[in-house]
This record gives sequence, C-alpha cells and structure tokens, in this order.
Amino acid sequence: MDVVRSQKLAVKIRGREFLTVEAWTTLGALKGVHAAIVWTKPNESGDGIIARAEARTLDGALVGAAEAECSRVETKWKTSDPYQLRSMASTRAISRALQAPLRHIAVLAGYEGAAAEEIPSEPDSPTSAVESAGPTAPVQPTAEQKAEIKTLLRTLEHADPAIDWQARAREHAGVPPRMLTRSGADMLIAKLQAEFKALASDEKAGA
Repeated sequence: MDVVRSQKLAVKIRGREFLTVEAWTTLGALKGVHAAIVWTKPNESGDGIIARAEARTLDGALVGAAEAECSRVETKWKTSDPYQLRSMASTRAISRALQAPLRHIAVLAGYEGAAAEEIPSEPDSPTSAVESAGPTAPVQPTAEQKAEIKTLLRTLEHADPAIDWQARAREHAGVPPRMLTRSGADMLIAKLQAEFKALASDEKAGA
C-alpha cells in the first residue's frame, strides 16, 4: 500500500478513496495474482461492450472472476468509439476480478473495496482523475521492461518458431499492449521467462 500512496494510484471521490486499476494490478503482482480478459462481446442493447476477466495465481488457480460493462448510456461514453468502450469494459472487469482476492488488503489500509473506474462521478481533484482521462491512462512500462520483453520474445521465437509468441504474450498480458502497466510488464516478463525455462527443460529431457 506504500507503493499505492507514493505512486498516487488512488482517486478521491465524494470524500472517499478508491484504488485505480493500476493499484489493483500492482497489488496483484505483489501477491502473485494476475487478471486476464477471457472475452468481450456487445451488450444486449448493442450500445456497449461487456468484458469478462479472471484472476489467477501464478500456478493457474482461479481466485476471482467478474464481468463489467461500458456503454453509451453513460454520459461520459455516449460519443465513444467501440474500441474505447471495449477498453474501459476490460479495465473495469480486471479491477473487479482482482477485488475478490485482494479487497481485504485495500479495506484494511483504509481504501474503498470498489475500483475508481466503476464510480460514475468525477474525481474531486483534476490531478488525480483516472476515468476522466479516458481508457488510456496506465503507468506505461519502462524502456528496460520493453527491451526485456522484446529480447525474451526473440529468444523464444528462436527456441520454438512453431509457436506464435506474440499472440502468447498478448494472452499472458490479458490486456491490449497500450494498456500494459509496469506491474503487468513484470508479470509478463516472469511468464515469458517461465516459458523459456520450460522449453529448456524439455530440450534437456529429450537429450
């Protein structure tokens, strides 16, 4: 929670503090839990998108799941493009899925158990606005993280060219590349490293 405070990953709304999706994914990374989008689809009225996310431990155990929606019925999103609706629906679903295993940490630290992206009102402080900034406000990965991901992908492609490693990386990340956060990049790097170790182990066993 010290990281949440130092990086200002909470938003004050109506006098209460709510964690942003970056805060939830950071908590998840520190506790060995990550969330990924399972599917997205149009809502029943056709004016929005529904997304489903699942939260799992590093060994694959399911510890949380949630569905979330973003539609043009909401004033803020009434003129948004479909990709923007899908992005925010995915953001909300990821936050909700992570709340199941992590909510107690936030609540014990004095924060609300819901995510900032789910609250319809605007934040009190314009400097801490998250949803008002639209669907593209994640803390971007560092240059070092991006370089390490590219190196791992090249190594994996050389080790097993039969696998589409770019697609595998997107699956591991669970979010579009532009929504990848620093904590998400750390988790992706760990998963790609695990993939490489598994390939090396298989080659050694075969030899």
